[in-house]
Amino acid sequence: MRHIVSLRFGAALVALAGAACVPDLALKEDAVSATQGPSSSVTGGGGTTGTGGSVEVPYEPSPEVEAWLGENRGGWCNDEYNKFVNLCGDTSYCFDSELLKAYPNGLALDIGFSWTGVDGGVLAALGGDVGPGGVLTLSLAPDGTLSAQGPGNGAALEFKIAKRSHLVSYRVSASTRALFVDGVRVGSGVGEGVTPALAHGPNGGPGAVLGQAKSFWSSNSKKPDWLRFAPFFFHMRDSVGSTETFDLATVKNAQSSTLLLLHGAKTTDTSWQKIAGLHDGYIANGAKWVEDVDADCW
Repeated sequence: MRHIVSLRFGAALVALAGAACVPDLALKEDAVSATQGPSSSVTGGGGTTGTGGSVEVPYEPSPEVEAWLGENRGGWCNDEYNKFVNLCGDTSYCFDSELLKAYPNGLALDIGFSWTGVDGGVLAALGGDVGPGGVLTLSLAPDGTLSAQGPGNGAALEFKIAKRSHLVSYRVSASTRALFVDGVRVGSGVGEGVTPALAHGPNGGPGAVLGQAKSFWSSNSKKPDWLRFAPFFFHMRDSVGSTETFDLATVKNAQSSTLLLLHGAKTTDTSWQKIAGLHDGYIANGAKWVEDVDADCW
């Protein structure tokens, strides 16, 4: 199955303790319908108060999102170390001030991908490594713990996912932030009270990357940061939108606030051609688009 993660950024990320634990959902190959998956509760972060503690979050994937994930079986097969997607193009450093900038209206990020569960790594890294607070990072631990952090220095929002396809969405503004998995809000917290900003320069790394997070790509010492996964969807907007509710139509379709929308490809493509926005994604080190990730990638 595929997951979509959505991000919304706010300028003031007040610390929130967000550890969540969700039982694994059925894998594609299991004889269980996606719409009949288990319903469970998870321990979430400190709600909107940012004071810590825990809240019970019911988790049952949106049937609409599950159906959409089922329609998207392909992806960029990043099955070997150093295969990844560079949203800044064929460059080790990124100075793209249209992506890496301040977001006075907040930021929304959605990523659709398939994950094998074999290991962990960086799902997405946006911003410049020029000091604390200027980078937004989505990462996965080998046990499936999804972590969303930044921009800013607040505690990460976390939620445990299964090895399958997902849609992950992260929303951040000055006042609030929220993490959605498969159309369900699984974590939230207050912002830091300042405009969220993705830094760039003077060196510009990591820039805007799916699958790896370092400025230099060839060093084997960076291998733990690389993620074995297959992205098939990416949408970034310079408006936080709603941090309370999830709307798949807004996620899927270009908006007036869209900075970059990437969705699907052909097996003959050597770049990830944009649907809308700034530019195509650069496919690094031989990654290929496959029509069926489960059958042709892993």
